Amino acid sequence: MTQDSNRKFAFFVCHHKPGPLFRDEIFTPIQVGAALAKAPLPQCVRDDEGENISSKNPSYCELTALYWMWKNVDAEYYGLFQYRRFLNFKRIGAPSNTFNDFSREKVEQLGWTRPKIEAVFQQYDIVTSPRWNVHPVGLGHLVMSNYDFYAKEHNIRDLDAVIEVVKNKYPDIFPFLLRYLYSERCTFANLMAMRSDYFKSYAEWLFDVLFEAEKAIDISGYDSYQKRVFGFLSERLCGAYIDYLKATRGARVAEAGVVFGVFAKPVTDGAQALRNIEAQTAPARDYLVPERVHVTFAIDDTYAPHCGAAIASLLGNIHERQQLTIHILHDETLSPRSRGLLASLLRRPETQIDFIEIPAKDFDFFPNNRAHISRATYYRLVLHKVLPAEVKKTIYIDADVILADNICRIWVDLEDNFAAACADEGGVLQTRRLGLPLSHTYFNAGVCVFNLEKLRGCDADLLYLESYAYNRKLISLQDQDILNIAFCDKTKLLPLRWNANARLYRWNDLEYKYSETEAQDAALHPGLIHYTDSSKPWNPRCEHPLVSLYWRWRNETPWRRGALARLAFNLTAWRWRNRDFARQFERRMRPRVKAIGRLFTSQA
Repeated sequence: MTQDSNRKFAFFVCHHKPGPLFRDEIFTPIQVGAALAKAPLPQCVRDDEGENISSKNPSYCELTALYWMWKNVDAEYYGLFQYRRFLNFKRIGAPSNTFNDFSREKVEQLGWTRPKIEAVFQQYDIVTSPRWNVHPVGLGHLVMSNYDFYAKEHNIRDLDAVIEVVKNKYPDIFPFLLRYLYSERCTFANLMAMRSDYFKSYAEWLFDVLFEAEKAIDISGYDSYQKRVFGFLSERLCGAYIDYLKATRGARVAEAGVVFGVFAKPVTDGAQALRNIEAQTAPARDYLVPERVHVTFAIDDTYAPHCGAAIASLLGNIHERQQLTIHILHDETLSPRSRGLLASLLRRPETQIDFIEIPAKDFDFFPNNRAHISRATYYRLVLHKVLPAEVKKTIYIDADVILADNICRIWVDLEDNFAAACADEGGVLQTRRLGLPLSHTYFNAGVCVFNLEKLRGCDADLLYLESYAYNRKLISLQDQDILNIAFCDKTKLLPLRWNANARLYRWNDLEYKYSETEAQDAALHPGLIHYTDSSKPWNPRCEHPLVSLYWRWRNETPWRRGALARLAFNLTAWRWRNRDFARQFERRMRPRVKAIGRLFTSQA
């Protein structure tokens, strides 16, 4: 079957689930793995029609679309994209960026129009994504060769099988493959647009190599991620073949920036979230745990006011008869005044506060590679030693949070797990960086119920030390990485609403494990708001829609702001959020202010 025999541009966009799509005379959405799908995707062509390998999609990924294009479509130029990854044709060489919709303005902005694409292919025969330095996610300093990186991320025997096929069947291409594999740059994601003759020769060579290598590759024991092996292998083959085309056939090649689609609509309606929080306050205060609950914070003196706001919100959402002990782990900087102010927040006999000083130098062995995270975060690693022996578990909470529900609801039975925590806002990427199995959900340790009894029953110090030492080159998120390695597959998952991260309230371009439904529910009905990342609510430039909740509770503490201070903060915050208008207003007013100044000077 041949489609659109007179078509000039046949650019296909891979989809495997419902979502936003773009379709015009150039771009056509295609359902990949259609042979295995439960239902057809509207407005998509299917990769299981005509000659196809659609059933191989779990291991061939977007290559099932590439094969279908090769066998079933006639065009002058072919393109392969994914529903969240496109090339920017507006300006070749533009940096990578994100987009949130397929509006006419965005299509024009990214050059997805016939005139712009035609202009690009008057100069070039092949356009691909950039060749990026090869390194684990978030570790730009750890540059590796393609071969070594594949060995870290996947089964190197699979790449070796491909190398052997190319060596035996295509000796003229083999040197280009070796040079590419042992270079430190790679074209990822199989994004490309090619002139017909180059595309067809590439497809013929690629599938001949992969089908032959497939005979020697056993994926029966792979998880769902590693089963995508032939998609991973093709990323290492594409660049090598393009180098071959450039050297032997004079192909004109360009690299275009990648634009990443971010379509999960964030919650920006803070008013609705605040109404929901207000509605759940009374039920929160009715919940009572029939035992003493232990909550732990780790701070230095600079975080004392923020910890005060967190404690005020915690106490404002628990039962009046709840037995509660708050443990404050701190370094020598926490002043007697700050301790006194924190203690003054506890006004019920059922609540107690316990200050435990931790020598900061005890953690000099560990890295400090996040400027907005203090070294106090490492105090989580000694909870099993510094808390009283009778404390069998504790809820650890970062100080940059506000409670919106009763924290005692997560005083859960940990069973045989080391901890209970919520999925992280970029957990899929972090799991891959650390080489953890997909069965483990990478968690955010800012809210974490620690099983102190289990930790005391093993050599937790050695467990943490080995988790760091054996993976130190991959550590970028400090003790959170260490805890995820140490607690791999031994962590109970909490509902996301108990660690409602900041990216739930803005576009999140990271890969995460929770669903969009979970994200929306957590953002609108949070149990705990965690102001993650460097933009904090006490910073006037913070654009989090629940900034006011932080100040509502901060003003219940001795660190409350007076009316003038609040006015100055609000004016600074308004100016930042309306900075374009503010700049224009100030430019217009500057001559008038100077004129008034001159008037007063002359009168004097």
